[in-house]
Amino acid sequence: EVYAKDNGFDFVSIGEAPLFRYEILDDGTAGVTAYYGKETDLIIPSTFDAYTVTQIGWYAFKNCTSLADIIIPESVTFIGDYAFAGCTSLESVTIPDGVTYIGDYAFENCSSLASVTIPYSVDYIGEYAFGYNYDEDYWEYTKIDGFKIYGYTNSAAEVYAKDNGFDFVSIGEA
Repeated sequence: EVYAKDNGFDFVSIGEAPLFRYEILDDGTAGVTAYYGKETDLIIPSTFDAYTVTQIGWYAFKNCTSLADIIIPESVTFIGDYAFAGCTSLESVTIPDGVTYIGDYAFENCSSLASVTIPYSVDYIGEYAFGYNYDEDYWEYTKIDGFKIYGYTNSAAEVYAKDNGFDFVSIGEA
């Protein structure tokens, strides 16, 4: 439909496509690989066809500019590179307890993102994962003004905040 509209072709619908695409992973769980909706508030399902969702894959929600609020299921442990990049309407993010990995550029170019809350379970936060916009004209990253990271003292969240010069607000002792 998007291709047809972008290129001036007539589009004839043969039905409604599912909002999510997912894959079955080697361990018998599911990973979200794409999202096609336009909702502003979204709850990612915790299962697809009885498969527990444990991953948000690379680029899964990239450039979903209408997403303002998203709830990630507690079953998710992995958020891939660029997973939510370009979600310009997101204002705050709370990563669920149990997530251990947040990939490089996961929330890059989320220009409205003012804060993120990161649980102690996270032990890897990738390069430019939070708090940065990429300026294509100058080929450089700029920090989001006033960006704050909420997390536990002595955690990956505190290390990421300090390494990147962001305000860190402790929500408890690790």
